[in-house]
Amino acid sequence: MNDRSIITIGPGIELPPLLIHRWRNFHGESTVTWWLEYLPGLLAAWCDRHRITLLPTTPPITYNLVLFGESPNIGDVVLKLSPPSPETASEIEALRQAAGHGMVHLIDADETASIMVLERVTPGSMLHDLVDDDAEATRIGADTMLRFWRAPTRPDNLHPLEQWARALLHYDPAARPNLPEIPTDLIHRAATIGRGLIDTPRNVSLLHGDVHHQNILWSHNHGWVTIDPKGLIGERGYEVGTWMMNKWGFPLAGNFLELANRRLDIFAGILGEDRDRLVHWSVFHATLSLCWTLEDDQPSDISDDLGFVRSMFRLLD
Repeated sequence: MNDRSIITIGPGIELPPLLIHRWRNFHGESTVTWWLEYLPGLLAAWCDRHRITLLPTTPPITYNLVLFGESPNIGDVVLKLSPPSPETASEIEALRQAAGHGMVHLIDADETASIMVLERVTPGSMLHDLVDDDAEATRIGADTMLRFWRAPTRPDNLHPLEQWARALLHYDPAARPNLPEIPTDLIHRAATIGRGLIDTPRNVSLLHGDVHHQNILWSHNHGWVTIDPKGLIGERGYEVGTWMMNKWGFPLAGNFLELANRRLDIFAGILGEDRDRLVHWSVFHATLSLCWTLEDDQPSDISDDLGFVRSMFRLLD
């Protein structure tokens, strides 16, 4: 079996080769080979458990397998699976701890099998598509954060922020000499900023870790619903960093500084967080995102990622 193989796991459900390729890069060849053999039996058992009929679909290219189904017992559902990993366990834990607070409903899950059954958000339209006004979208994002944040009831399976950011905090270009060349002064400066923030934590909380315009969906029954938490523990201000990178390409907009500063004003006002620290967290996250890109398939074109980082650093001036 290779990355070009077409794998069918159900009627009308084929796994795109690019999806399998991404899994192999992230989880390793042997893990994915084993898991693909295990997957049909796992799906059959869980569909039987909840009387789920899977709908024909082409799964999106993500780090998870996302499928849709219908059940006379539990309604319309989303099944989310991946090769077993700490990332899946942390998402399940975050969904459990944040249940009922504007978060998608987790119906059933198993960390060991790395599978989740989630209530399907309907119609599921993204904030990205429904709200054009940037200030209004930012206010919705801030409200989403406030609804999610809480003191962790247990740290098990959640990622401490320092661990989450290791790609930047422990960046070593010598370890991977075939990576694209980047200005190491940016990396070092952002890492210094990050260590300063992490060593002086304020308002430590359960964090979503990936709040942005495509992870907030509209539900006819529940209003704005958030999906796909990463499950972190850290300072609340870090949450703003992902938002400041979105919509995709936002840091490269001609009026970036004007809009970014307005966003920061809104966040500081609604969240009650220190505005200067929000700026520093935004710089830190943008550079961390660059480091993640460098870890992914050893990319040759990182011009957008570098542009995002440089733009975010302008907020410090």
